[in-house]
Amino acid sequence: IDRWDAAALRNALDDSAKKYLTSRSVNEDFHYTDIRLGLAITACLCSVLALTVDYFFPYPKSHHFLIVCVAMYFVLMTAQTAFVILFQKNFFFFGVTDSKVSSHKWRLSSDLRRFENLYNLELQFEDTKQPPARTATMSIPFSPLFDERGEFNESGFHAEMKSLVEKVSPKSKKQ
Repeated sequence: IDRWDAAALRNALDDSAKKYLTSRSVNEDFHYTDIRLGLAITACLCSVLALTVDYFFPYPKSHHFLIVCVAMYFVLMTAQTAFVILFQKNFFFFGVTDSKVSSHKWRLSSDLRRFENLYNLELQFEDTKQPPARTATMSIPFSPLFDERGEFNESGFHAEMKSLVEKVSPKSKKQ
């Protein structure tokens, strides 16, 4: 990994955080991705339908139908944008751990400010039986995680992730 490419470093750390949680029997929940994908596919189908109708019935005849399709595309893309802003926010991982007693929701979000070498990771844990979500954050510089050649020290990062998970996990005494 190029040590000067902050986006690549962040993506590597995000992927490793996902990998760590899934290795701890947290199943990734694709519900939010499915909703976004459904909205985008529906918008694209509106566009294809508009092109097809316009092909068989050239412009003057398809004028009103094209207006409806363009308006539908606009509404669907606005709904998708609003969904991302209001619900998905800055989270890149949604996970679920189901047990016989309750269901646990895990969320990960990361932040990397411009011109800084600090990777900020936030982990949210929510027990459906005990509503207030617990949150833990960590800020870690890139230097201990990536060596001079750009090789990733995944075991060191997973040790940091373990302490982060222990802060919010249901077995921890401190909340």
